[in-house]
Amino acid sequence: MRHYESSVVVKKPNGDLQAGPLAKITVYKAGTTDLATIYFDNGIMVKPNPFYADTLGNYDFYAADGYYDIELSSPMFVTRKILNEEFFDSDEKIDYLFPNVDAPVTQTDEEINQIRYLIRTIC
Repeated sequence: MRHYESSVVVKKPNGDLQAGPLAKITVYKAGTTDLATIYFDNGIMVKPNPFYADTLGNYDFYAADGYYDIELSSPMFVTRKILNEEFFDSDEKIDYLFPNVDAPVTQTDEEINQIRYLIRTIC
């Protein structure tokens, strides 16, 4: 579960930036037109989808780990999409990348030499 926070900012014809108040925010499962299930909080209270940014253009939601497309629309600007946004809880991602990180190191000399070789090859 990840908390996503952002703001809608609109560039005026003179180049100034201003908030995009009350922009419509729609969250889809990546690569589809299927609405994603989003939440007000960490996975307990479902949030309507689509929903609207506040009067300062700020918006936020929670979503389960995965990939999402976020669509921003308003009469003030051309509809924009943020495609394939990755949602992963950082703690969960670290556990996935480094499972058993607290486990004792038991590599053999051969495995250690292979790791050293890979590091030299990459660097």
